[in-house]
Amino acid sequence: MHNLTMQQYLAQVKNIVDNIAASRTKIDPEEIVLHILNGLPASYNSFKKYIRSSSLSADLDALYSLLCSEEIHVNQEIKKEQSQPNAAYYTTNSNQNRSKNPKRNSWYCNNTN
Repeated sequence: MHNLTMQQYLAQVKNIVDNIAASRTKIDPEEIVLHILNGLPASYNSFKKYIRSSSLSADLDALYSLLCSEEIHVNQEIKKEQSQPNAAYYTTNSNQNRSKNPKRNSWYCNNTN
């Protein structure tokens, strides 16, 4: 998909499919769906899992609509992540209950030094 909108990407796939069909070669719709899904970036992984496990997998028109909707969702998530400030958190170890000269215990025989 490299820097293409979903509509541009799907138009590119349709062009390839049309060229193959022009050579009188029949293409199974499921193969087209797999090609489309395999070309999507990692940000669409959950969507790809959903489509592969649903009964919509061979319906190209439904897939087209869902992909356009998912593109909006993915872009919103990216903008949301970019607008959140980076934060670093730290903690301190409080030693309030320890005295300045604590007794030291031997590890092996539990004797005080």
